[in-house]
Amino acid sequence: MEFDVRDRQIIEAIYHNWRASTSKLSRDLRMSRRKIEYRIQNYFSSGIIRTIFSVFNYSTLGFNCPAYIFIRLSRKKDFEMVGKFLTESKRCTSFGKALTEYDLFSNFIFQDRKEMKEFVKKFQNYFGKSLAEVLLIEPKYAEFYPLKIAGSSLRDPYLLTLKDKKVSLDDLDLKIIKELGKNSRKSIVEIAENSKILPETCLYRIKELVRKKVILGSRVQFDLRKAGYFATCLFVNATMSNDLTLKLGKFCRTSTNANYLIISKKDPQVIIQVFHRDEETLSKLLGELSLLLGDNLGKITLVKLEDDIDVINPVPFI
Repeated sequence: MEFDVRDRQIIEAIYHNWRASTSKLSRDLRMSRRKIEYRIQNYFSSGIIRTIFSVFNYSTLGFNCPAYIFIRLSRKKDFEMVGKFLTESKRCTSFGKALTEYDLFSNFIFQDRKEMKEFVKKFQNYFGKSLAEVLLIEPKYAEFYPLKIAGSSLRDPYLLTLKDKKVSLDDLDLKIIKELGKNSRKSIVEIAENSKILPETCLYRIKELVRKKVILGSRVQFDLRKAGYFATCLFVNATMSNDLTLKLGKFCRTSTNANYLIISKKDPQVIIQVFHRDEETLSKLLGELSLLLGDNLGKITLVKLEDDIDVINPVPFI
């Protein structure tokens, strides 16, 4: 599916005004409410958009240690069992299948490194014979670039390694966060009903969560194959410097293909996830990246993914 100008305008508007009603979108975009509702419904019914979920500042919730794990299995038959263990943990935010180099990947958010190490040790002990390799990536810095798949010109990234103070929240706040984690476009009335509060109270609470930077915004999850894209992670071994890190950040923000950038504490020092329509586009991107890194480049390994992410639970700890 190709997104036209109107599609991009609607998706960008949802990103910027993720709680905006269809009526407000209609006024802002000067489109009829019926046309906007039809297009949004079509995104979901066709499966192009799987969901629109909230993006949280995990540090304000007391979680300061993001981690990315890539796993190569020695026994392929154990894929479902390993996947079930990971996705049912209280720290797994997303999970997906890899097609080359590894068999699966999973994103996590832990309270601290101690908790992360304990989880990884427990996982390796439990599935020892099933695991050929477990690659743990601890980011020093990470940022995500929304909307590029829709042809958006926006380049403002979400920073995924924020270190803000923990915010004091009560049970009601956590209920609302859980509701928005499932669907950032869920109506105030529905959230209020599920949380057993008045809509006015619910709206006030959400505004406070945004003001306190607990909620950063929303993210659209596309079905890449239906949208005509492939996903590949570039594992880059390179001699990094502060200057080169800045150049990489600029490169990824301006690239129409880069989805996120991770600067890791150890090999691979750089991980870039890219969306591309064909191998020619990927080859061109690799050439540009090699030119940028120059003599600092050691090796680039391509890890092809079945999709961006398959299973999502932004707040598994609630």
